[in-house]
Amino acid sequence: MSNHNSLYRTLIRSHLTIAGLGFIVLCAGLVAIWQLGSSAGRLANDIGPAAQASLRIVSGIQASTAALNGWVAVGRYAL
Repeated sequence: MSNHNSLYRTLIRSHLTIAGLGFIVLCAGLVAIWQLGSSAGRLANDIGPAAQASLRIVSGIQASTAALNGWVAVGRYAL
């Protein structure tokens, strides 16, 4: 009977150890997901306006290039 109790205790201890490790990994994963969501929100707020400003600059350069091409195509070089 003592051998049976020893085996039972060993199995319970090993299963509780695995369950505890699984719980720790689950908590670490939830913290990582929370941190990632927080970082993504900050990046969206910080980089979004910079990307919009960059697109406005590129759009302005393209408009200037198109106007210059039209000016050359017309052939009137006097302002």
